Amino acid sequence: MFSENGVGLYSDFKPSAGVFASLYMYTGNAVDLANNRVGDKFHIRPVLNMNLGKHFEVRLRHTYEQLEADGSEVFTANLSDVRLTYQFNVNSFLRLAVIYTDLERNQANYIDDVDSQYKKLATQLLYSYKLNPQTVFFAGYSDNGYQDDELSSMTKEQRTLFAKFSYAWLL
Repeated sequence: MFSENGVGLYSDFKPSAGVFASLYMYTGNAVDLANNRVGDKFHIRPVLNMNLGKHFEVRLRHTYEQLEADGSEVFTANLSDVRLTYQFNVNSFLRLAVIYTDLERNQANYIDDVDSQYKKLATQLLYSYKLNPQTVFFAGYSDNGYQDDELSSMTKEQRTLFAKFSYAWLL
């Protein structure tokens, strides 16, 4: 039976109107799901949200995680998430999201074959218009690319144009 032992810390503050910052940290043991064993995990996640003026918001978040087991590193993961939102008015906004993942694995500390590196970059541009509380229209573009041991540079994997119309029927 697995019993999780660790120490976590969470702190947040609002130094001024329109600015929010937080920090979450954890260190302790965790399950290495890929290799069916217990390891030692370190996790840290700072967040910063800022309103720049009446219409523009910036959200920054980064997650760093490291797992060690059997005396050596299993993986180190970095995930960066940046979101820029411009609120035109109460009914419409435009948001750009950029999410970057960087994962490095110690192949010698895995049961199955894995890539030693995996990187992914995903972007999304979204426009939203709310006609009323029950009716919303979304339109946007998203793409993503990745890089692993077989690729020497980031390769686009998918591009999507999308639209969605949502209406709540009242009976």
